[in-house]
Amino acid sequence: MLDFDRITGFYERALDGVTLRQTVISHNVANQSTPGYRAKRVEFEDALVKAVRRGERFSDVDLPIVDDPSPGGPTDNNVNIEYEWMMMEQNRLVHSVLTKALGGSFNSMIKAIRSR
Repeated sequence: MLDFDRITGFYERALDGVTLRQTVISHNVANQSTPGYRAKRVEFEDALVKAVRRGERFSDVDLPIVDDPSPGGPTDNNVNIEYEWMMMEQNRLVHSVLTKALGGSFNSMIKAIRSR
């Protein structure tokens, strides 16, 4: 039997991570010319995978924001605008996949309810 609460909990936390990542990317882009600014990254996928394997609650999964270790340029700013645009596009694709998969879960539940 499917645990619908667990399935939606997973997608909810994953979409929280995607949303936070988009915010962080936007901050990086906005600070591309700020001397001393260090780009940030959001890394949550591995934590979600571990939570799935361990059967943990997804609401307890951290969405860590970490510093990008890349070296900085002359002003010690390490924002690479091309990389940020690439990450923004990748994040958009992940969001699209997650929302389509969540929609599929809802459609499956609707089909199951209608066939009763």
